[in-house]
Amino acid sequence: MEVAPDQIVTWLGFIERDIARSWGRRLCATEVALAYAGVEGWRRSELDAWQWISKESEAFVGFLVPEGVFAVVERGKPLLKRLSGVAQGDR
Repeated sequence: MEVAPDQIVTWLGFIERDIARSWGRRLCATEVALAYAGVEGWRRSELDAWQWISKESEAFVGFLVPEGVFAVVERGKPLLKRLSGVAQGDR
């Protein structure tokens, strides 16, 4: 499931992967690809270098609940998902 470009949901912030896994069923959550979120990169702090993502082949993993969407992180780093239809050699 993906969040469609014209679908607007409330941004809820970030959630750690282990919390999302343990609470997902209780919250009726769905994993989504945030391919249309317009995010091109991330960094942990102002002192760290930017880590760029390939928007054609990767997307941030989202945690969609009835109230809105979280971006999933693991130990402070965004969890990325390879988009379907993109071969590993195409990166």
